[in-house]
Amino acid sequence: MRFTPRSARSPPHPTRGAHSFLFCAGVGVDRSRVVHMTSTEFVTDGEVVAHVSAFGVVVPIRSSEKLRHPVLAAWRDALTDDAPTTAEVLAIGPDVESALHHLSPAVTTAAIDSRAGQLVMLHAAALADPASGRTAVLVAASGTGKTTASVTLGKRFAYLTDETSAITPDGVVLPYRKPLSIIDGGHLKQQIAPSDLGLLATNRECRLAALLVIERDKHHEGPPVVQALE
Repeated sequence: MRFTPRSARSPPHPTRGAHSFLFCAGVGVDRSRVVHMTSTEFVTDGEVVAHVSAFGVVVPIRSSEKLRHPVLAAWRDALTDDAPTTAEVLAIGPDVESALHHLSPAVTTAAIDSRAGQLVMLHAAALADPASGRTAVLVAASGTGKTTASVTLGKRFAYLTDETSAITPDGVVLPYRKPLSIIDGGHLKQQIAPSDLGLLATNRECRLAALLVIERDKHHEGPPVVQALE
């Protein structure tokens, strides 16, 4: 697969266009949804059911018993036994699909907030050569190919993330093996674990080897075109 950067404009901001989340009393709440929640939806009971590894921090997820299995299934490839290092994020919603849909950006936001100023964080997918750890980071605006590229290339290269690529000052790309957000015809994206899609993993240290900007041009015809960024 080849990708078509049409310009060298600045990559999208890692949090621009994302949901806004409030972390208080150890709970992550989608601020934009609070006004629409019913009294039965906005609850803080349940227990911590998962610790998620996200580019060097550990985010605890609290949920009801009803959501325990769906949360663990979706996030199975990012689970860790390490102790939490951020505030808790709450899985809430009127149904399982909605709760998982809103949980993914909440976990991402918690991790970004925790590592702000420490890492270069790009709104980008990242895939690594399983043998060498050499990593390609694919920067793209929402809805223009990060997840599609991850699903396609992840069967040959190790999937590190489809959402936020976090890079240390010395060029190490830290993994965030979150569930992939897949459009399946509904108005909410399905959250599917990488292993359920057959994507590869690696335990190697992964280092930045290539930075690409993906742009989807609705007027383009023919095979993809690659242009060097200046």
